[in-house]
Amino acid sequence: MGSVLSKLGQLVKDEYNLPAEAKQELNSLARYLRRLQACHCSMKEPPPEQLQAVHGGWLSQSRNLFYDADNFVDSLLVCSKRSAKPDGFRRFFKKTREDSSSSSLSHQIVGIEQIKVSAMDLLGQFIRYCGLYREEEGTELVGIDGPTDALIKLLGEGDGFEESIYEIQRLGYQDSKELFLKQFFGGEDSCPNGPTDVFDEILKMCGGTPSAIKSIASLLASKVTVTNPWQEMMNSIYSVCKKTHTSLHSGSENIPGFEDLRHIVLLTYLHLPSTLKDCLLYIVVHAKNRMIHRTTIVRKWFAEGFISEYVVRCGREEVARQYFEELINRNFIKLVEYGNYLGEEIYEVNYIVLYVLRLLSHQDNFATFLSEGDISSKCSDCVRLSIQCSGSELLVHTEKMASSRIRSLTIVGPAKFYINKYLVYLRVLDLDGCQNLDNSVMVHICRMLLLKYLSLKHTEVTEIPPEIGEQRHLEILDIRHNRISNLPPEIRLLQNLDTLDVRHTQVREFPKELVQLHKLVHLYFGQSSTRGLKFLAGSDLLKSVKVLGTVDSREMSGSAMEEISGLTGVTELEVVLHDQPADKDQDDKLLSSVSKCKNLEYLIIYGDYSPGDVRTLSLMFPRLAKLKVAGRFVKVPWWFAQLSTLKKLNVRVYKLDQDDLKILGALPVLRTLALTLIRIPRTKEVAITSRLHPEKETSLASFMTLEVFSFDCHVPWITFEQGAMPSLKLLHLKLYPCPADKFPSGTINLHKLEKIIIRYSSHYARSAVVTKMVSVIGEEAAIHDNLIDLSITENDEVFTVMGEEASSHGNLV
Repeated sequence: MGSVLSKLGQLVKDEYNLPAEAKQELNSLARYLRRLQACHCSMKEPPPEQLQAVHGGWLSQSRNLFYDADNFVDSLLVCSKRSAKPDGFRRFFKKTREDSSSSSLSHQIVGIEQIKVSAMDLLGQFIRYCGLYREEEGTELVGIDGPTDALIKLLGEGDGFEESIYEIQRLGYQDSKELFLKQFFGGEDSCPNGPTDVFDEILKMCGGTPSAIKSIASLLASKVTVTNPWQEMMNSIYSVCKKTHTSLHSGSENIPGFEDLRHIVLLTYLHLPSTLKDCLLYIVVHAKNRMIHRTTIVRKWFAEGFISEYVVRCGREEVARQYFEELINRNFIKLVEYGNYLGEEIYEVNYIVLYVLRLLSHQDNFATFLSEGDISSKCSDCVRLSIQCSGSELLVHTEKMASSRIRSLTIVGPAKFYINKYLVYLRVLDLDGCQNLDNSVMVHICRMLLLKYLSLKHTEVTEIPPEIGEQRHLEILDIRHNRISNLPPEIRLLQNLDTLDVRHTQVREFPKELVQLHKLVHLYFGQSSTRGLKFLAGSDLLKSVKVLGTVDSREMSGSAMEEISGLTGVTELEVVLHDQPADKDQDDKLLSSVSKCKNLEYLIIYGDYSPGDVRTLSLMFPRLAKLKVAGRFVKVPWWFAQLSTLKKLNVRVYKLDQDDLKILGALPVLRTLALTLIRIPRTKEVAITSRLHPEKETSLASFMTLEVFSFDCHVPWITFEQGAMPSLKLLHLKLYPCPADKFPSGTINLHKLEKIIIRYSSHYARSAVVTKMVSVIGEEAAIHDNLIDLSITENDEVFTVMGEEASSHGNLV
């Protein structure tokens, strides 16, 4: 909602070629929309039993009106920038739809009036809605969160809403608990025993919001009867919480406790701020197997306008970070622990949240999720559409979408997608894996002039035409994993482009015009583990770029090396190193140049590498916080000892001795270590000691700050001595069949340990050795001084057998 108001403010500025009459009408429209936004954001949602009636009415209508207003304003922005003449409107609509009869300026002003009339009607409905609640509930205006007088003033004035909206102080855990129990029982002392886990989860989802806590407490209090006492009700809810997501189906409503839990999820959702609701619904609709990639979702949030590009106080990225933190804190989503040790932002959606809010999203026409059946017949009225194909091909035609207000279309999997109408108002088009897409589709896509997010990864498109320059609003262009070999010079016209991703394509060199993209922040290229891209001459002009990759040491000239060190704005970078003797000097030069990027925080290194001597290789890395070695190092490089700011490290080494452990153990602020040992320890275990130099009693402690440790070796023969890793909370072990006397041991000596994750392939589930290892680790956990959360996970990964692994190391041996 806020984004359309921000764009209205931009549209009336002198730089846009609009007549005075149109600007006057737009200012008037902005005032009405501000009032409507105030109503929408301040309204307390109805109780669950009234949800469908209200969401099917006022709330849905107001949201749809903002969609229409946003479409209208974006169309004006495109037209006014394309031409100073009134027929610029006609040319825009002629390009984007067959019916251009309403494209004259006079018709546009009529369009403004129509939106204003609809806004006035919804404002009248809102006042009647509030009056109804006041009449039923007495003096309190139940439909409103916050001071009634302040809201009425805002309704009258309309201006300054974004700065003045009433905010509720959040409660801490203890205050939240007291409020809940007071609302439910009249006080904490009156509370009978019940499952504390589910109680804590409910409070966490409320996020300290008093109205949410009181609503849920009142709801549950109304469910307590003689035949359904408090303990039994909470036990039922707890049981549903523990069910797997595969248990959910159309008959789930009959499971005891399910309806109560569904209402809890609804109420916690309904008390979220308006924008956060949209962001959460977008997540649950687009989650694949309950998983989402944070970067992808955030970019789509931006494209949808959930987070305005005109945020002044802290910027869009910071607002998105705060939103994710809020959703994590409320237990709607959680960071996936396994394989995510460098914060690579894979999140898992709570399965109950996924189930309940997908239904709500469909009922509210916020978004539609489809996975089978006649897709085209179900999407004529969609605003957002997410289609996930599992195995069978699905046919998707756009003919029935063309007349709708569809803003977002995401198709994942082997669908056949046919564009036979122009999707005028599309902002997000994600066609990941669509099988029949070829170059002909680009004719239609290049006419979608409001498009901000375009993904063509894993498709058969081989060419980006010059007409891509028409996409002046485009912010994200993702063309990974296809056969595109060149980018046209017209890419310089994409002056709003934030992200360009050409990884795993046949693009070997960028056009020189790329340096004209002054808003480009994320520039991804290369084949990651095998080959980078020829570095762009003049790349030091890319002052806006913060994320860059993949830079190949074999593709770097001397001047390019100097330009790399001049990229002071770069915070993330990927490099490819090589293990041939002739590559050593070039590898060291590249690392030395990269280390001078004074703001570099995250480095990924691909390829095999034999480290040089620290005395001949001076590496600075003044701010490096995360390092991932996706290739293989012969050993831990000596220059690791200089990484005084490193907090997270993921490294694969061929061999590991006590000198290597001393380097790692001495890193002063290391919090997370994922260590993969390729060579199998045959005669001696990997010993984690309490001191850097165990032979010296005055020696400094080892791994003082480490909180998360992952160890992966085909023979996980590792032991933790007394006092080792004194801050460790999470231990992750990957298991394989191995000699019976070479098990992990000593976890009882990890004094602050809270959780152990054991992971192994389902192929090894019947292995007696793996079973024995799990049993031994479990026995140690059971006698630990702390209450250890032991998680055991099977998966379907296919691991390389030890003989093949040993024979594939080549020059590393």
